Amino acid sequence: MELVNPGSPPNVQKKKSPNRKPTGERSNQKPNEAPCFIDQLPNEILVSIFTYLKPKELLYGAGLVSKRWYELACDTKVWQKSTYCLWDDIRIWRHAPVIGHLEVLAPNEVEVEKVRQLALSPNPASIRSMRIILRHPKDSIAILQRYDKTLRTLDLQVAGQDAQPHEWKEFFDTIGSLAELRSLSVRISPNSSDIPYDKQISAGCRSLRSLRVRGQETIAAAIVRDLGSVVASLTITCSFAESSVQLIRSLSACSAVEDVTIPCSMIAAVGHFSSLKCLKIIADHGPLNLSEAINAAKPVILKIERLEVCASRHQLTPNVAINQCVAGFAPFLKKCKLVDLRGLHSLDEYLSEFIQEAEKVQRYYLCCRVYHLMQLEFMPAVTFVHAILDEQTMFVPYVMDAVNRLKQHPKKTFKVFFHCLNS
Repeated sequence: MELVNPGSPPNVQKKKSPNRKPTGERSNQKPNEAPCFIDQLPNEILVSIFTYLKPKELLYGAGLVSKRWYELACDTKVWQKSTYCLWDDIRIWRHAPVIGHLEVLAPNEVEVEKVRQLALSPNPASIRSMRIILRHPKDSIAILQRYDKTLRTLDLQVAGQDAQPHEWKEFFDTIGSLAELRSLSVRISPNSSDIPYDKQISAGCRSLRSLRVRGQETIAAAIVRDLGSVVASLTITCSFAESSVQLIRSLSACSAVEDVTIPCSMIAAVGHFSSLKCLKIIADHGPLNLSEAINAAKPVILKIERLEVCASRHQLTPNVAINQCVAGFAPFLKKCKLVDLRGLHSLDEYLSEFIQEAEKVQRYYLCCRVYHLMQLEFMPAVTFVHAILDEQTMFVPYVMDAVNRLKQHPKKTFKVFFHCLNS
């Protein structure tokens, strides 16, 4: 038994804390360096942080910390990406220096009155983007006129079954006064041929570059005919089909369009575009006569540089007609360098045929199987592949061996991801 001298302190060995690092591991920390608190950050860094806050958090959170923070929370740069909805706190609207995006859904008179109040307020000074859904065209005029010098993006949906011709004229005149407008999406719902349109939009919107049309065919055709020589990008939604004769005829005026998004059922109509470089197909359903549609589109398909298939919310299962249509384009993709097929639910056996015949394509974005990747490996023109494989194959040894090998390819770039494809 060991005896302890009562005059000396006990020899007790302290245990080292497992989280405590030796002194030698703290070499990165300077001995005289003081911690930096958030209120000590420079103004430009705080402004960058504040851009991630919601308007309510800016006014009732960060803006109440100090006078300096209040001034920074009112900085124009902080609010450029902010969003304001119709039923948000009105005090936010009145104190906001600018608003990035305004969301207006006004189906009845109570909401319309709120829109009028917003138009009368001195703040915000500018709005860059709006999405407006209204029953009557006259209800949007005040708010559009208030920001006619700053608005760049407008998504407008109007019913207007009981609107008079002079009200429609004032409505289109107002859109034509938006001098800085870059992108326009318009949906006019009433099925009437009495809606007057006299090329007001092209007369005033000199900066317009993108157009999306939905709704009633007659007015949509008139707008496309007016703006086809102005816009570089055109989107025709699935509300139209190959039976939309008026709209298809109006496409002949689209001499400036370089980027078009069109339903697969209307694919024959792309022959009307003379300057097309990028073709985006909405996978709704295929054309009635596939061979005639491909032959009609062939002159344009030979010239495009990019092909993309976009998913449709109306088509939730694989469609053989769409697969056949897309595969039929492959022999004619002589100048196409990039193909994005991720919008298709499944190409199955048509994908191998597509890859083999599209000899000039260099970049692929697609959902596929591992043997398609091996096929792309031996295509001379291919330099980049972004592929999504079914997550059920993630634990199959030969699949993972092939994926790991392709990722190390010396001359080609393979980016492979796994996701539930439900195929």
